[in-house]
Amino acid sequence: MNSIVLEREVKTDPCMDAVENIESGFIFIAGPTCSGKTTLAYTLKGFYEQKDIGVTVISQEDYYKDWKNIPWSYKGYLTDVRDAFYMDEFVRDFKKYLKDGKAEIPLFDMQVHKRISKQYIKRTPITIVEGLHVISTFYGMVDALYLYMDVPIKRCAELRANRDQKFERMKRDDSIFHFIECIEPFYDDQVFPQKDYEGVLIFTPGS
Repeated sequence: MNSIVLEREVKTDPCMDAVENIESGFIFIAGPTCSGKTTLAYTLKGFYEQKDIGVTVISQEDYYKDWKNIPWSYKGYLTDVRDAFYMDEFVRDFKKYLKDGKAEIPLFDMQVHKRISKQYIKRTPITIVEGLHVISTFYGMVDALYLYMDVPIKRCAELRANRDQKFERMKRDDSIFHFIECIEPFYDDQVFPQKDYEGVLIFTPGS
């Protein structure tokens, strides 16, 4: 937990208490691409499991559409917009998880850009849901702790370019261009507003 730093006009101790002392419930983690959502989710999972508290992690990325179904413009694919995901299915599966205590959800492979199988999840004391739009999607559906990864967008672009170079074999300049033209323009409307929802705690990865 030492790698997590809190920011906002709130005291650090109460915020850390909200994360460290939870023993059951839901945690939703939203924020820009490459801001550390998945890293935080699994950091928390490891932290709670050391305390013998079971954790289920659900990722919005598993609800990506195949490339042929992702919205696009003449400048490139719109990979970070809500319509790039099967959001209705995401909500439906989550509601089934709430009702039945279990659900069958997709498993998406980012390497090949398609679903490769299904995964079965069962209700655990703590459920962590992470993804670009999870606060705006699930806010108010259940009592929960909402966390927003407040990382400068330029830093996210750099990290995205690093990832694209490694996994997509995309040139760095092409990745940055794609980010500026096809990803960032939608953030003011679809991603950034989530940090202003009432009760949302703002996280930023530390050094």
